[in-house]
Amino acid sequence: MQLSVGPWVITADPVKTRAAYAGLAPETGAVGGCDCDYCRNFAAASGQSFVPYPAFFLDTLQSLGIPSQGEMDVTHICETAPGSGVHLYDGCFHFIGRIDTAPAERPENVDPNQFSFWFGPPDWPRFPPYTTDQLDFSRLEPYSDYAARIVQLGFLVHVPWVLRETL
Repeated sequence: MQLSVGPWVITADPVKTRAAYAGLAPETGAVGGCDCDYCRNFAAASGQSFVPYPAFFLDTLQSLGIPSQGEMDVTHICETAPGSGVHLYDGCFHFIGRIDTAPAERPENVDPNQFSFWFGPPDWPRFPPYTTDQLDFSRLEPYSDYAARIVQLGFLVHVPWVLRETL
């Protein structure tokens, strides 16, 4: 399946991606496998009425075969302003596919003051200049069973602090 998302053109295999996520243990995901306050807050906020992702991004996840709570990495960056109770996180999802067309430079939509996203290979630097010939890879369990390419969908998102514990 081919999908245009902003400046990217992606080919994805949502069936294999769904199967890969279904085969993961719950503690494998970024939030499920960590008990630090930051990850617990992300999970708690995401489990309440707060939805960290805009509707278009949730639609993109669904099209790619990614569960909306299937983050493979989540990292707390900072509180957006002292005492604001709003925290900036970055993280990523993985899916089976490839990037057919990518911007040559840092995407304009990567802005720490609003929700932002980008595509790249796993563990790629967060704001990459890259070309599609650099994206030939296949690794990471359980995906390697598919002998397919893994693409990373990175994001920046603002999340309210909902835990009773304060930092």
